[in-house]
Amino acid sequence: MCYVGAFQVSFSHLIGATMRHVTLALVFLLTSTALAFAAPVNPIKTQSVYNSAYCSGYAQLCNAPNLVKLRVTKKQSVTLKFTSSETGCSSVRVKPSINGRALGWSAFLGYAGSGTSLNSRIYKLGVLPAGTFLISTVAEGTYGGCNIGYLGSWGGTFTFTGKQTTANPTRKSVLVPAVAGMAKVRL
Repeated sequence: MCYVGAFQVSFSHLIGATMRHVTLALVFLLTSTALAFAAPVNPIKTQSVYNSAYCSGYAQLCNAPNLVKLRVTKKQSVTLKFTSSETGCSSVRVKPSINGRALGWSAFLGYAGSGTSLNSRIYKLGVLPAGTFLISTVAEGTYGGCNIGYLGSWGGTFTFTGKQTTANPTRKSVLVPAVAGMAKVRL
């Protein structure tokens, strides 16, 4: 028994209840602390950039590649989705390369008024370490729409999605404006 001011407090009947409350409070505190400091698992970041190229040479295979510089801030699995331009007037197929390694041709992608819904292709770039990568994309046209036998220009949106392979959080993605004809993206 203890006297606090004018109050008499008996701790003997509180000890059992207090120990249960203290135990529950500690379990709650430890669980909530662990959840508060746990890193998000596999956060996903997405960045998009529109880029176009003007061709010369009067051929279906454009001699001007589209260049996008991709900066990866932490090791992650990255995909690229190319979506043909909404203002395009003929079909193109694209073949991106990452640091010189070709990823393969897409099918011919539709354009507004073409009657086809296929206007994009997804490429798996694989697990990329932190660093800078050059995505160089070439295009080939086909007769139809405003294409009268050669591809004059082409463009589209490059959407990069990064998913971390570890439980470390990524920094916020920042889209850097294009400089000297090269678009820059940071994941």
